[in-house]
Amino acid sequence: MKYIVSENSALIIQDLQNDVIMEGGAFADSGAPNHAKSQNIIQNVKRLAEIARSIGTPVIHVHYIVEKGAPGLKQNAPLFQGVKGSDAMVRGTWGAAPVEGLEPKEGDFVIEKSRMNGFYNTNLDNLLRGLGVETILITGAWTNMSIEHTARHGADAGYEIVVLSDGTSTIDDEWQNVGLNYALTNVATVMTCSELEEALKKGAGPVLGGIQPSSPKLYDLVSELEQIGTGFTFTEGPVWNKEGSFLLFSDMPGDTRRRWSDAEGVQEVMKPSNKCNGMAYDADGNLIVCEHVTSSLIRERPDGTRETIASHYQGKELNSPNDVVVKKDGSIYFSDPTYGRMPVFGLEREQDLDFQGVFRVPPDGGDLQVLADDFDQPNGLCFSPDESLLYINDSTHAHIRVFDVQPDGTLTNDRIFFDSIGRGDLEEGLADGMKCDGLGNIYVTGPGGIWVISPEAQFLGIIKTPENVGNMNWGGDDWKTLYVTASTSLYRIRLKVAGNN
Repeated sequence: MKYIVSENSALIIQDLQNDVIMEGGAFADSGAPNHAKSQNIIQNVKRLAEIARSIGTPVIHVHYIVEKGAPGLKQNAPLFQGVKGSDAMVRGTWGAAPVEGLEPKEGDFVIEKSRMNGFYNTNLDNLLRGLGVETILITGAWTNMSIEHTARHGADAGYEIVVLSDGTSTIDDEWQNVGLNYALTNVATVMTCSELEEALKKGAGPVLGGIQPSSPKLYDLVSELEQIGTGFTFTEGPVWNKEGSFLLFSDMPGDTRRRWSDAEGVQEVMKPSNKCNGMAYDADGNLIVCEHVTSSLIRERPDGTRETIASHYQGKELNSPNDVVVKKDGSIYFSDPTYGRMPVFGLEREQDLDFQGVFRVPPDGGDLQVLADDFDQPNGLCFSPDESLLYINDSTHAHIRVFDVQPDGTLTNDRIFFDSIGRGDLEEGLADGMKCDGLGNIYVTGPGGIWVISPEAQFLGIIKTPENVGNMNWGGDDWKTLYVTASTSLYRIRLKVAGNN
């Protein structure tokens, strides 16, 4: 197990009480104290609990507790006869107390039981489901009894079970091996405490690693985030130039276009830039640019020639072309919200059109086509790898819609692909730039950074960023670097999958 999603897991510390594993306890003659020492169980579990608390993984203590005289404890097995006969595990006594170093801390949970199974006749299952737990990490005493019973019940209840080989103990190594290598092999993953520490840290979300996973699949995609430029106003529209091995990006409020390369760092290449936003290259190496100030879609040829591709629809000026993609057949799709008619991000002025839509420019440059006119603020858009689907997000509605792309380039079968990407709040971070990788996963900006969603609309998690993200795009020699424009800075992140460009 390479990683454990810390936010979906819970650490259970079961039966690590004085009567069970300490010299002077009721069961000291069983050999349990010596075996617990040989396993270094107190220090191992203590360290795990500290890590779990630091990364937000719930810690749940399951204590065996009976009242004085063990009233109601059915004497149907030697274990329960021993508890009653030894006057053990009695509430309020030293024997029933957790061992020193493993006392519940603030924020921990405590469950009391009076049978071997931590689930039986307790609130453990309700607690786990209320916390959203999917994986149970089990430590504690009586590996071949209590640990096994709890693990079996948990597996039957649908939880993924992890048992810690040196975070559990019993009476000797023989019974420990029986419990771990026979009874538990079909219901649990068995690992060492050090292996679990590494797995927890790798899946520790915003605390460690810069990733907030909802599914472990996110770790099959993402590597490290690196800042490569800063000091800007609000960055947008990144696009990679393959021939020159450099990135172009816009600073909209600063009305400046810049480029970045490994060799030369950040350089200014155009000012004013008409507060340009989304950019893309066509197959001939022409740069297609969305301009907010001119409400135009522009083609810039390598020789410096500038051409207007689209500026009006049916005699009315476009709102402000925002994001753009070029299909393999040469047709151009772009979104047209009103952000470029607002202060800071554009030129404040009245809207001419009476809708905010998505447009298509045919490969031959014919009449501009409206593909959808019912968005509130259409923004990021991207094709699936085979170009059979077009994803378009709506910033204020905080969702992504997906359309089937017809042979003539029009869109049909409109449906919601993914909803609730935040609340559509600019300060919080909203659905803006969007890209698709070669496997069909969708990367979209949102609260906290970049949200990653599978082709089946499963939320995989968030690539955390220190600032709100406006957009992103693929680049690098192998197309596995994601360049991220995030407010005042430019970042890059290495991925384990290539982009869809």
